[in-house]
Amino acid sequence: MIMIHSDNDGLVLPPKIAQIQVVIVPIVNNETKAKIMDRAFEIKALLNGSGIRTHVDDRDNHNPGFKFAHWELRGVPICIHLGKDEVEGDKITVSLRYEGCGKNSPTHVMPMEGLVEGMQKTMVDIH
Repeated sequence: MIMIHSDNDGLVLPPKIAQIQVVIVPIVNNETKAKIMDRAFEIKALLNGSGIRTHVDDRDNHNPGFKFAHWELRGVPICIHLGKDEVEGDKITVSLRYEGCGKNSPTHVMPMEGLVEGMQKTMVDIH
């Protein structure tokens, strides 16, 4: 399994078999933390309610770069970057594991409206 579904940065799991299909990485500071965390758990509830296995990385002892590397290594197919701009713009920024989840990887912007359908389509496209 690992030999087939991996690259030099770790696992690259297909969404159907990934234990966590979507991880939300909040990008916060002291002023924005409450609002961003509320939105993160709102998105998690929405996605989990539709059957998409979602996790919020709410650890305070690591910066976002560490978190992205952590989840990239574990092969989570979709990473959601959630910061002040995303909350204020009613959108999310997404990176896909097969393209890399780190700082220099390509990102895609999705509106909050139709998020579940967008995530479901993205997972089908990954397959």
